Amino acid sequence: MVWNDELEECCFQNTVIRLRPFQFDSLYLLTVFRNYYVNSIFAQVAAGVGINHLSAGKFSKLPVPVAPKDEQRRIADEVETRLSIVNVLAHQTSQNLSRAERLRQAILKQAFEGKLVLQDPNDEPASVLLERIKQGQGNQSRKKTR
Repeated sequence: MVWNDELEECCFQNTVIRLRPFQFDSLYLLTVFRNYYVNSIFAQVAAGVGINHLSAGKFSKLPVPVAPKDEQRRIADEVETRLSIVNVLAHQTSQNLSRAERLRQAILKQAFEGKLVLQDPNDEPASVLLERIKQGQGNQSRKKTR
């Protein structure tokens, strides 16, 4: 998170590492650090079980790729743009999966109601067929027990 003095009076926890960049764009550093988090680089250098603790000493030894300041902003902006697109696509994918499931349920409902294809008027009703199958199974089970 990039802090921009949003609150006048604010206290930080001891476990929060504050970094005040001198030669770096804040959003660029945030992009680099998000990469370190996602790719478990922070976890590799942190200590602790369950909750990892990254001390300021260990944090300060992490390499940071250096780029000219204007390039840093372009990189951060490009990453943010692409991540926004990914978020939109993920949301659309989720909506489409939900829609596909609703359509699947509707198709199954129509199939079980016999409305999916035109029915042949000469076909016997499903209830008659099921009864005939039950009777056939009953005859078979009696034959096996004899």
